[in-house]
Amino acid sequence: LHPTFRVAGVGCGPHPTMTYACAVTLAGGFGPKPVDKRRIVMCAAGGEPDERFMEVLRSVPDDDFQQEILDQIEGGCSVHLSYDPNAGVEAKLTDEDGSVTEYNMEWEAGE
Repeated sequence: LHPTFRVAGVGCGPHPTMTYACAVTLAGGFGPKPVDKRRIVMCAAGGEPDERFMEVLRSVPDDDFQQEILDQIEGGCSVHLSYDPNAGVEAKLTDEDGSVTEYNMEWEAGE
């Protein structure tokens, strides 16, 4: 199978002319579709990420990365995400004393 397909759904049941039939649906994953345009979003330290920020964060194909960003916001960091659906995401985290930490995650289009 193509690596884009990460999950499958299967349904089987009676068929009017073939007695029984099964269908397999392949998908890239569960949840909302990733953002398909470049975006820059920010969340203030200790703030609540808005829907636009969360839409971009959910588009990053790594649950651990997503959770780390949310933990850092909760811990008092402000976060700046620069997202490119065909290349990756850059995250700049600024903590309360002004120290900056950068995370970069890269992927290929269609990954």
